[in-house]
Amino acid sequence: MNIDLFELEANEELFWIYSASSLWTAANILFEKEKQRKHVSGILEPHLLRVSIMLVGLAIENLIKGVIAKEEGLLKKTQEIKEPHHDLLKLFKKIKFPLSLDEEKVVLVVKEYVMWAGRYPIPKKADRRPQSGLLSRAGRNRKKSSEGVWMIDKLSEFRIEPDIFNVSQGLLRKLKQRMIPGKGFNFFD
Repeated sequence: MNIDLFELEANEELFWIYSASSLWTAANILFEKEKQRKHVSGILEPHLLRVSIMLVGLAIENLIKGVIAKEEGLLKKTQEIKEPHHDLLKLFKKIKFPLSLDEEKVVLVVKEYVMWAGRYPIPKKADRRPQSGLLSRAGRNRKKSSEGVWMIDKLSEFRIEPDIFNVSQGLLRKLKQRMIPGKGFNFFD
């Protein structure tokens, strides 16, 4: 690829917005599919949810890198990306983007899915595995029947705590606004 074209594309915020939008859309499709699945045990089987959360994190990462591209340029003199890592908290600090407590909580969870939990069944090292799990609760309410069998409360709504999708959607909207203010390119509604 021509280096001038590569640099132009690397620093064009619309490419980052479109990429983030595709990741966000795919994450939501998988999330909706996961909500419709029948879980025989009544306990969430995180196959699609894990990948969906990873895609949410990658969408956020794309917009953060889009902000970097717009505000300072994304490439080193060697034509490599300056910020190749996936540590979302470090990336938010780099762009001096203040996070609320809820946003920080969600970013910490999503970061783990980007780093390993959305891609692999285990982290690279045993000491990196969170002690209490990444999600405090995911799925529908469940209870044991009198026979000791787990049952899903069919009337309960599918939920994830922390509220990864709504909080992340707000972050995506704010990041997009920082890149391109106004109502154009609102792919995160």
